[in-house]
Amino acid sequence: MKKAVVYARQSFTSGEESISIESQIERCKAWAEANGVEIVGVFKDVNTSSELYPDNEEGHAYCSLDTEWQKWNNKQLTRGRKKYKKGLAEAFSCIKENKIDYFICNEKTRIYRNPSTLSLLESFILSFLKEHGVSIVEVEFNKIDSLSSNIEMALNRLIMDWKMNELEMRKEQSIRSKEKLIEKGIVFSNAFGVVWKDKKISFDEEKGKAIKFIFDSIIEGKTYGEILYELNRKYIHLAEGKSFYLSSIYNIVFNTVYSGVKTTKDGRQINIQNMEDKPLVSLARQLKAIEIIKSNKGKAEKKKCNQKNISKHFLPYSGLLTCGYCGRRMHMRIDNGVVYLCPSQINKLEDKCSTRIRMNFLSSDEDFLMALQPLFILKIEEHLKEIEQLNTSTADEKNLMMDIKNIESRQKIITEQFSEGKISSDVFFAVNEKINLELTEKKNALKHIQDMKVNSTGKFIEKLHASCKKIENSNELLNEDEYRILVRETIQDVQVFDEKIKIVLFDGNSFNLPRVKIRYTTLGIPFGKAMRFLTKNTEEKRLIVFYVKDKIERKTLLETDNYKIIIETENEIKKGKVEITEYK
Repeated sequence: MKKAVVYARQSFTSGEESISIESQIERCKAWAEANGVEIVGVFKDVNTSSELYPDNEEGHAYCSLDTEWQKWNNKQLTRGRKKYKKGLAEAFSCIKENKIDYFICNEKTRIYRNPSTLSLLESFILSFLKEHGVSIVEVEFNKIDSLSSNIEMALNRLIMDWKMNELEMRKEQSIRSKEKLIEKGIVFSNAFGVVWKDKKISFDEEKGKAIKFIFDSIIEGKTYGEILYELNRKYIHLAEGKSFYLSSIYNIVFNTVYSGVKTTKDGRQINIQNMEDKPLVSLARQLKAIEIIKSNKGKAEKKKCNQKNISKHFLPYSGLLTCGYCGRRMHMRIDNGVVYLCPSQINKLEDKCSTRIRMNFLSSDEDFLMALQPLFILKIEEHLKEIEQLNTSTADEKNLMMDIKNIESRQKIITEQFSEGKISSDVFFAVNEKINLELTEKKNALKHIQDMKVNSTGKFIEKLHASCKKIENSNELLNEDEYRILVRETIQDVQVFDEKIKIVLFDGNSFNLPRVKIRYTTLGIPFGKAMRFLTKNTEEKRLIVFYVKDKIERKTLLETDNYKIIIETENEIKKGKVEITEYK
């Protein structure tokens, strides 16, 4: 007896449940029974776009090569369209594990629609089925396509292109019809808590309580932290993600569907006509909540840091700070200056992650930005050494450009062979992975040489020396643009713990700095100073010293062939000009 898998897909934006799916499956099963075919598995994709690749390793790799598909994907504004077909991937996995003869669907548009004439989606799916000896059964037309003829596959491509053009026209007509309905007060919304009943809007009872709680709390003057804490404690099981976030509050408060009012493009407010339940809040109450949020945002923007000459938008360590306990990126908050907190603390998800660190203090030598600035000198000196060696790299540049051209030609040839079905997917992906790794390595090497060429001018070298001198002999912060560039080049990651911070440098080396008490219960980090010293062999070496006020024994935190980082008690290093000193 021949074997088959059944696949059904329900169109995107049709909701999580659809009669379409069940009716497709019933028709496919009926065909299999009538033709004496055994069904090995039934697979489906609910609320999924036809232009998506299957959610498997091959699908991900192939779509990364499909430039036309990438163009289509980048234009999609709706989150639901930017994913993959999980059910189709499961069906393909079943085909690999079993000897399958038929792939049964209602009709081919359930499996794929090319977003562009040049897209490789159809070629990928049909080549996979052809490679495994599987024929497509279209139940609606009672047709079996053995995929044996390339001419028939080309004809299918033309038919699918025509259907896609027709679909685009219908989509435009649908958008225009929807706009006309909105003008009449008919609203289509998938907002949090909204439930559709007979094309009318109603609200989920339990989610409605959470929505009312948010509006009541904002009007009562509660802080966002208090609201999120209570919201996640009482209603976290209703959250559409892992928890409720500040963005969840904003999305709910600013969505006028909860007050039964729709704002048109020209700014008019009209009552929603297709609303079955009463609005959850009055319009006056919603406008009040919106006014409070906007007012709070305005106040936050007016707050400035204590550190002078730093703009309120200068946040060079955003994205570099991670919680040492849970590994999450820390989030910035304004609290008499810039403070970074673990998101677990903000959303009250994990009690242990109470990690926080302040960026700036009243005294400049207690400032986080100034404390780590001396480290930048290590990257500056590396730039200067690379520029000195640049004269020998011209031949290397030409060789790299030739290598890249040859590799890209090889990649193009193997992609064409795969598209034509001349090589299997296993061979293609194995070879293509090696080619991509080789190509990336060559391109990075070429870019590094070209960047250094651009930066090898006398003006740039002079600028590097000036920055070096300022870091060594001044207590001033570099200008914001220069600081922002150097911090990204010098520091890969800063892991924040309660008692220390771990700094990972550009060369992969890392060291730990203890956190020290600045005032009251506030913890900062030791202040740093850049200088030089002579080794026993009279070789000059870069030295970064971090010092604390409490009496401690000098300790080496990190030492390499080019530099040394130590920590010690505050002494004469902080005073006067820095001279070349001997550290043994």
